[in-house]
Amino acid sequence: MRLPDRRRRAATHKPRVATIEWLEPLMTAGNWMPELVEMAGGINLFGRAGEHSPWLQREELQYFNRPGPRLVESLQMLAEVLHPELFSFGLEGKAWERLR
Repeated sequence: MRLPDRRRRAATHKPRVATIEWLEPLMTAGNWMPELVEMAGGINLFGRAGEHSPWLQREELQYFNRPGPRLVESLQMLAEVLHPELFSFGLEGKAWERLR
């Protein structure tokens, strides 16, 4: 599972991303999510690829857990959010909403 490399390399910045798995108690996303963030062109702030999701105190925070076949859609969604100038999969308004 990969995004087109030429578009990913064209990104001039890597947004910092905090992925949250649970709100109460607060848990950041581990396992596959850090890798998806990196593959989409971002820098994951919490958790490590292949490791269990870590607990987090609210004060440490600067939602997103779709296991199984929806990983590709999750990657596409992250790419749209992090680099809308490079990626458009038609998911905005359907799978995610821009906060204004």
